[in-house]
Amino acid sequence: MNGSPERAALTGCIIFYGAAYLPRLRDLPRHQVKTIAEQASNESDRAPLHQMPKPIFHVPAWEPDKKLTGGQVITLLVLSLWVLCGENEQVAAPLVESWPIREILLLCNAPRK
Repeated sequence: MNGSPERAALTGCIIFYGAAYLPRLRDLPRHQVKTIAEQASNESDRAPLHQMPKPIFHVPAWEPDKKLTGGQVITLLVLSLWVLCGENEQVAAPLVESWPIREILLLCNAPRK
């Protein structure tokens, strides 16, 4: 991973939202997770997600009435693919190598205080 400040901020965003989004994605039916992945992918064609901190994107299968930032859309895309891969590190090796999946898993599996 690139060590730039921008990448660090994006990684922090993905970890923050990922800890909230992953449990929700896990609870959704597979077809809905697939729809979320497709919609997030389509939004990534509109503009460079990593350069869009303002909420201008829309993933209606996730939040029908809410605009999302680029970081939120990246988080949805990465984690929906992770869930569709059965959360299997071997199947999803490129995701695990490129994104903070393990960190999100640690947060999601940490005991609540």
